[in-house]
Amino acid sequence: MSELSAIHIEELLCSYKTLELNRKALATSILNEAPQAMVLPTYVGNISGEPQAAAESLTEIWNLDPGETRADAGLLCASGLVIEKTVDLNESKKRFQQAVAVIRALSSDAAKKSSIDKLMLRALSDNLGRSEELKQALANAHISRLNLTRCYRQIRILPPKLESISWTWAKSHSEIKEVSMTQALEMADNLLSEETRRQTIAALNSITNKHEIFAHKKDKPNQLRANIVFDDDGLRKRKAITISGIVLCPDPALPRYVWRDNPALVGFETDRLTRSDKRIESEPFIQVLHLHRYKSQA
Repeated sequence: MSELSAIHIEELLCSYKTLELNRKALATSILNEAPQAMVLPTYVGNISGEPQAAAESLTEIWNLDPGETRADAGLLCASGLVIEKTVDLNESKKRFQQAVAVIRALSSDAAKKSSIDKLMLRALSDNLGRSEELKQALANAHISRLNLTRCYRQIRILPPKLESISWTWAKSHSEIKEVSMTQALEMADNLLSEETRRQTIAALNSITNKHEIFAHKKDKPNQLRANIVFDDDGLRKRKAITISGIVLCPDPALPRYVWRDNPALVGFETDRLTRSDKRIESEPFIQVLHLHRYKSQA
């Protein structure tokens, strides 16, 4: 296994600096060309603040402080310069992601990740999902507060001559994986808080059946989608796409659009259980690890 070297840190830092320059260039181009036609359905504020909100959302790469928010959906009609700066930013994101991937590969944990490791990554915070090599590299480069998901996320550019866009939400059901008692104890032993770790291990050890199987349940958030209609060399085409954040359109005017709020946030969703959910207790046995007991064993 190779070790983390100054070369790896240098490449990480160089790719980050390019990312930083390109995100600032995109933000500047958006603000310099304001006001552009745009729709930010989740933005709350004065209409005069929309360009700033769009620029911040499209170029954010840091973890937000408590109480901070960003406009998380919308459509911005972008000039040729804004499109050009967006392409540059997307390319620098790819380079940064590649630099991170190289450092991740140095970790034996990344190379030999077991199912228990994957469950821990799902159960614990994003920071705990970083290998020691990656955390060290980020710290050495003084960029530990970076939100890697935002750093990787590509800004989508829609086709020109857009006629309409209709946002919708795809309901994702819970994902359930079986976890043995041994695996559950390993997960508990990796908890950061000593008191929580002690209580969790005690709760698991209180179970008489040492061969009990638990259900690790992860509720997946609804996924934003969009249906678009556009003109492609005289042909009217429809396309269903995955959306993440604000998207760009290289047209001067907004197309027809329909926005739908996330049903999970406005109380439209029911608490219906899937077939697999019905086999487990509704309340988790170990909340911090998202572990449920099967009804046949409880």
